[in-house]
Amino acid sequence: MDGEPYLRMMKPLVTDRECLQCHQQQGYREGDIRGGISVMVPMEPLYRLAQKRIRADSLSFAFLWLVGLGGIMMGAKRIRLAMEQRDRRNRRCSS
Repeated sequence: MDGEPYLRMMKPLVTDRECLQCHQQQGYREGDIRGGISVMVPMEPLYRLAQKRIRADSLSFAFLWLVGLGGIMMGAKRIRLAMEQRDRRNRRCSS
């Protein structure tokens, strides 16, 4: 609408038994469509909120990824040091 994104919903107002209590004298029968309702919501504010959320989530995931990568690197370093110590002990014992 005017070059801006909108979400538009249109729904028919279908006559049911409860409606007939007041509207039967107008000639309606159950299941008749007696009008409709339409709602238009501008999407731009929702898009902005979504973009903020995407940025925040991306930063959070990047931070967690870096923390995980750091943990893996620290663990690998500890394992490497432990293996080097074991190899040194084995060399001393076999000499």
